[in-house]
Amino acid sequence: MGTPQAQKGTDAGPVLSWTADEYPHREQGIEWYGILALIFISLIGGTIFFGNYLLAALIAVAAFALFVQSFRAPQKIRLEISSEGISLDKELFPYETLVSFWIAKGNGENPKLIVDARRLFLPHLVIPLGTTDAEEVREFLSEYLEESDEEHEPISHAIMEKLGF
Repeated sequence: MGTPQAQKGTDAGPVLSWTADEYPHREQGIEWYGILALIFISLIGGTIFFGNYLLAALIAVAAFALFVQSFRAPQKIRLEISSEGISLDKELFPYETLVSFWIAKGNGENPKLIVDARRLFLPHLVIPLGTTDAEEVREFLSEYLEESDEEHEPISHAIMEKLGF
């Protein structure tokens, strides 16, 4: 996680900015890869048994992509919250496309900013706050977005983290 930089700036300039890993990296053991391989081999075998070769090929491509991704180290991304919206690296999410936000305080982890984006493929933005002051983030975002009363991260995200993804 990076060091936050509070900036009282121009209308378009960032108010808060920091850097963080794009995802929490976990070294996976041989057991994790073995279990994952067994699951994918079973899925591919089952789909071939039922004659669904296209689905088998799709599962094989997904397995390959997952294995390649598991070896890639996370990159540092720049996060900014400004009067225009929330930026993750160079992608701006204007407030008009966002619905609400909340701050999830994990079990001894750094808090995460969760933003409801109501998108098909990215319904929630999960943003690690690192050492950034959560109250300062809450105060600023409440001027632009409704604060939700939820206090946990999305279940799908929590499950994927527990499984080591």
